[in-house]
Amino acid sequence: MPAPAPLLLNQATAALSSPDGDGLTAGLAGLERALSVSCPRHALAEAAVVTQRMRRYMRRDFYFVSVGLFFARGAAAQRAGCALREAAEAARGLEEALAEMPPAPAWPQPPWSLRVRLLSPRCAALLRLVCRIDAAISRLLALEAAGLIDARSRRELARPALAGLAAVKRSLIGKERP
Repeated sequence: MPAPAPLLLNQATAALSSPDGDGLTAGLAGLERALSVSCPRHALAEAAVVTQRMRRYMRRDFYFVSVGLFFARGAAAQRAGCALREAAEAARGLEEALAEMPPAPAWPQPPWSLRVRLLSPRCAALLRLVCRIDAAISRLLALEAAGLIDARSRRELARPALAGLAAVKRSLIGKERP
């Protein structure tokens, strides 16, 4: 299942921008730290997330994990890269499971458009991963709303992908799950 195309910032979000006027979405934890990182090859990206779970991840953890990915070196970079690949595999498994399910209408919640600063290619991979998981979870929610799956099935299908995303953060702070 392809990831949704990035949407342009809407007027409500465009009014909230970072102090340097580059149009970054304000209100995301760690924005100041991401702006303070001097990297010559950063990029600005626009994305849209629909589900509350991914909105919360973007607000609370995206820049924390991005800065960690940018500064990770040696064994820490290897752990983070491995966790990122494993999370991508879990997301791919979720997408494959959804490909076998019947089509469902789109989740009715409007997307939250945001603009973020990407510090490295790994940060871009993280954003793509978040968008893929968001699209899959929104489809699961739509299937649940249509009565095609139950809440337990939705949670069980989404659990590996969400755990993979959490494992990326844990790999950066040095706490591996027992």
